[in-house]
Amino acid sequence: MKVWRMFYKGTLLLLGTLLVLGYTACTTVPAALTPGTALQSKPFAELPPGADLYVYLDLQRSQNIINTLYQKGGIPSLKRVPQKSIGYARQVYGALYTEGSKQRFYAKVSGQFPVFRTALSLTLSPDWKKKRSGALSYWRSDKDGLSLLLTSRMVTLTDGIPQYIDSNQIPASDLGSSSEVPEAVEITREELADSNLYLILNSPDRLVKSALGTFGPLGQELQIPLKQIRLKLSPSSMPKTYTVEARLITTSPSYGRALGALLSLGTVFLNQPIENSEAVLRQLGTLLLSERPSVEGAVVSLLSKPVDESELTLLLQSILVYFDRIKTL
Repeated sequence: MKVWRMFYKGTLLLLGTLLVLGYTACTTVPAALTPGTALQSKPFAELPPGADLYVYLDLQRSQNIINTLYQKGGIPSLKRVPQKSIGYARQVYGALYTEGSKQRFYAKVSGQFPVFRTALSLTLSPDWKKKRSGALSYWRSDKDGLSLLLTSRMVTLTDGIPQYIDSNQIPASDLGSSSEVPEAVEITREELADSNLYLILNSPDRLVKSALGTFGPLGQELQIPLKQIRLKLSPSSMPKTYTVEARLITTSPSYGRALGALLSLGTVFLNQPIENSEAVLRQLGTLLLSERPSVEGAVVSLLSKPVDESELTLLLQSILVYFDRIKTL
């Protein structure tokens, strides 16, 4: 359950960011965003290093899906976010951190925002106060535990203190036990360009244990160490259809082969009855295992069959409703 909490917190990170925008937004949404609001060359490098989970969402590319989710209704988490607030944003990229870090979450949103209106709203609000950290001036709500830094092209939201991050000067102490910069920060804007959603999980041990448990006693006995899991949702070659891609990065080619062999048998086990608490995992697993996994060295890749927009929306709705029902947060 802790693994799914992490994924759901990633969703709420995105929704919470948009909620703050909706709170401060004016009533007129820009018809189109002007050029120059795209992500920087390595967007995750502009977030504090050492995150457990990195999240990227292209709101403009996903507009049809988002509109359909609002139309269907019945999702409490979406009711907290005014739909018009999404019109200001173009792309969201954020990160979640372990307890004890300087911040638990950190998100940036590119788009076109009403700076003067927002500043006026925050000034008149008793909950928000102007703060300063070095050369950066930002807004802070101790009541909500949130800090907000706003420009006309970018919004930064965190429970810590907003900061300017030079990706070339990341302190070694922020990188944990490894002296290497986490791979996620090396992902370029071009790699994300065709994605609706991109997730990078840097602490996948619990997820692997939960997933292998769905394969019965054999899966429960196996120990396959993974360095990282990447999930990508993007349009397929057919109109109004999407594919889900997973890249499972193990610690060695031998583990890659072992995991690939196990996943090749996955459809057999996923067709067996499993606990209700794993229903969402089974749905995603069935989708990802609709095609045979490929193995290249230590990396196992899964690519789903094309899913039409209505089927994908239903899957996303069931995931959001599921977590709202069990009150994950």
